[in-house]
Amino acid sequence: MHGITQEIANFAIGTKFNDLPKEVVHESKRILLDCIGCGLAGLGTDKGKTAAEMARKLGGAGEATIVGIGDCCSYFGASFANAELINAMDYEVLCGGHISALTLASSLALAEGMKASGKELIRAIAIAHEIGCRLGAALPTAQGEDLEKPGLPPVAGWNYAIFGGTAGAGTLLNLDQHQMVHALGIAGYMVPAQAVKKFVSTVPVARAKYAPVGWINQAELTAAFLAQIGQTGDTTVLEGEYGFWRYIGSSKWESAAMMKELGQSWRFSSLTVYKLYPCCGVLSAALDCFINIIDENKLQPEDIDGVRIYLDPRCEEPVWRNNEIETDMEAQFSVAYNISVAAHRVNIGWKWQDSNTYQNPKILEFMKKVSFSPHPDYAKIVKEDPTARPNRADVIAKGRTFSQERKHPKGASINKATRITDEELVDKFQNNANRILLPSKIDKATEAILSLEKIANVSKLIELVTVQER
Repeated sequence: MHGITQEIANFAIGTKFNDLPKEVVHESKRILLDCIGCGLAGLGTDKGKTAAEMARKLGGAGEATIVGIGDCCSYFGASFANAELINAMDYEVLCGGHISALTLASSLALAEGMKASGKELIRAIAIAHEIGCRLGAALPTAQGEDLEKPGLPPVAGWNYAIFGGTAGAGTLLNLDQHQMVHALGIAGYMVPAQAVKKFVSTVPVARAKYAPVGWINQAELTAAFLAQIGQTGDTTVLEGEYGFWRYIGSSKWESAAMMKELGQSWRFSSLTVYKLYPCCGVLSAALDCFINIIDENKLQPEDIDGVRIYLDPRCEEPVWRNNEIETDMEAQFSVAYNISVAAHRVNIGWKWQDSNTYQNPKILEFMKKVSFSPHPDYAKIVKEDPTARPNRADVIAKGRTFSQERKHPKGASINKATRITDEELVDKFQNNANRILLPSKIDKATEAILSLEKIANVSKLIELVTVQER
């Protein structure tokens, strides 16, 4: 019987575009739309500007493009910059974690440079996300999903997604079975340490964030190219007592969760959560509750005497408790800040992280009214429904207490009630793209991405998401 690493390689090379269910094709396009939109908006952030400058320093032969600004650089430079841009505002789609930011940019760069078809890019995105999501299910404690010990463990993160990104890149390079399994083995030895716990424990908040998404996308390309030219890797990297699961910091390795019906059923398309708010996803359902309360009851900031929020237990960490907002990065995580921005009805999108917003005295003053703590029944609710992430908001105003609770945020694909429609996702994309692109290009880009399977050359799509005419 083949080992797990071998089986994943077989899945990647054996899956063709025509094997993908319609809903998987559609969700892959939606993910691309969301990520490119977030990348365009990310150009206005300090993290995004740094990423673009670093890509230029990496040089190269002009193989691929930085979205938005249109600078041509190497595959490695473009994948680095675009990944950092996608993740810059913490606004991108989640897929069992930050899988998209950790995998998509490497495939996008290769697809552009190799003039691959839209179908080939869709295939790569689907494979990358499916492998990433399945590994997340097999490594629950690596991402802090241990209900016996709510909150983040000492070692946590989503860097295991490197296997998905490498497989996606490998399909675009047409790696054979031998090369693909070696690419995965190389990638497994390139994974950086999982630093999420240290990140969330530290203020001021660092722009490097919780994972080096740009570097990991580069590493995926490196692993795939190395395997293509003959480098060998550990072909049993995911197996054994000292396999990847142990050195990534997980106390569990549930391989059956990884392998069950691999290639027969697809999981990632039902796990996607599209963020409606440009901030950490821990806050999403709470913001749904809070905004619904103030809108239904026509509450203005001055009407509100206090707000109490109940969240995921990890909210106890310093990055969420930080009320000293001096950068857009700190704005992304502060619970009190994002509730205050919502209370003042700032247009949802990149303006939430604009300096004019986080330096606004009224918004900073309102933050004093906000308190929060872990949801008291969090573990119980999640044990009953593993897809649930319960949040609650209590708003004290006009002599009353208004309360709402939700198990899933709007944007979660778990059911029809919460799933974001294509129209809503297009609105988010266009609002983000509007930060840098002209409306005529935005409309064309929207249409091109949502009909990606009809595009013969991905480089034509990239031209629509840059300010430069080529």
